[in-house]
Order: sequence, then C-alpha cells, then structure tokens
Amino acid sequence: IQGSVANLMAWCLIEILVKTWPDKASLILNAHDGATLAFSNWLSRDTVEPKVRAIVEQEWEIGQGVTMRFPADWRVRTA
Repeated sequence: IQGSVANLMAWCLIEILVKTWPDKASLILNAHDGATLAFSNWLSRDTVEPKVRAIVEQEWEIGQGVTMRFPADWRVRTA
C-alpha cells in the first residue's frame, strides 16, 4: 500500500507542478501522504483550489477494473 500511495502522490505532483503550472507552482515539502505546495500570487485561489482538488481527488484505478476516490484534507494559507 505504501508504494501505491507514493505513486499516487507522484502522479498528482507531476500533473500539478509539471503539466498544469510548470512556472507558477513549487513543491515546498513532500511527505508520505501529503504535500505542501506554493503557487504564484498571479494565480487566484478560485483558479488553483478547484483544479488541484480535481487532480488529487479524481477516481483512480487501483486494480483490475476497480476504481476508487481518495478524499483529501486541505489546509490553505494565503500570503
């Protein structure tokens, strides 16, 4: 299970940091099942939060046709 959690985290981080906002987002801290990210002040919370939630809480295939959603806990800090 730990490997699966790490894979899900990696896929989410790649989608957010590399594909969606490559020059406007940074990884501050990566923990086992959580991450702290920073976003450019040029991006509004109304833009970032729903997109990040959609990426993280999407339905994932976890095995032979079995899909599952993993709800997340969120803490948002603004500067």
